[in-house]
Amino acid sequence: MSPEEYREQRAWRMANVALGSAIFPSTRRVLLKAFRSVVTTTATVGSRALCLQLSDNVGNVINRIPIATIAASTSGQFMLGIGQNATTIGTVIGSALPAQMVMEVDWELRLLDLSAIDNADAVTAITALIERLE
Repeated sequence: MSPEEYREQRAWRMANVALGSAIFPSTRRVLLKAFRSVVTTTATVGSRALCLQLSDNVGNVINRIPIATIAASTSGQFMLGIGQNATTIGTVIGSALPAQMVMEVDWELRLLDLSAIDNADAVTAITALIERLE
């Protein structure tokens, strides 16, 4: 591979944030290739509608990717990847990312509950595979 073709790939990790918090503020132009998280919901009754949201630097929503609907008192793994088939095996849910999920400088990624059931729902064990595009 020539130096012109080389693109840096990194795994990025973060843990223990509230559902809806910014989980990846981009400081460089990157391509999101894969994403994994564990979500734990409280006992507050209601189904959570989880999605991965990409926003620009002034808060405009660029993309929302529906992931799954999960119940109260649940802990599940959510994995998204380019070309991945939608799959559910027990509490492991897989879903596809768009082929060109590009994050510009100062954009951010959030894992949201669109139903806004309980602010105490938590996201743990976040891992993202990114490819630097600059």
